[in-house]
Amino acid sequence: HKCVEECRDREGRRDQRGRGGRARRMFDGTSARQARHIAGKYPKSSAAALVLGTVATCAVMVGAIEARDRLDATRRAAAGARGGGAATTPEEAQLRAMLENARESTWRENLENAADAQGRFMMPGGPAGGAGGGEAPGYVRRIEERSGEILRREDDDRRRRAEDE
Repeated sequence: HKCVEECRDREGRRDQRGRGGRARRMFDGTSARQARHIAGKYPKSSAAALVLGTVATCAVMVGAIEARDRLDATRRAAAGARGGGAATTPEEAQLRAMLENARESTWRENLENAADAQGRFMMPGGPAGGAGGGEAPGYVRRIEERSGEILRREDDDRRRRAEDE
């Protein structure tokens, strides 16, 4: 009788382990406690590691996006050479203008622009037009102007190609 209860108890524990028991143990908060302990014990090193990790992640993401954009541009150019080619949407033109603006700006200007854009567009309850509803900052105006130029240039090119045919 006692042996049967022990076997059932062992099977119950085995079932728990088999059904996410390991995952439950892995995410039981010990990692968060360890991270808090390390951050408390080594605050400068932890802050530096956090900043460097964030910068590295951003650099990888920007590199991946630029590689994808280059690939898309070559595909679009090949499709345009065949006489096809889809028109650039206003969102694509704005993205290209943002990338150009980021490449032409210093890292300090990029950080300031990113902080302003965060407060302007991503903060819940924040006004979409900017803090205080005032005039848009220079980088926003430059992006809007450049995206308009991109769209106009592409429309002109499309009209010229249509006239040549």
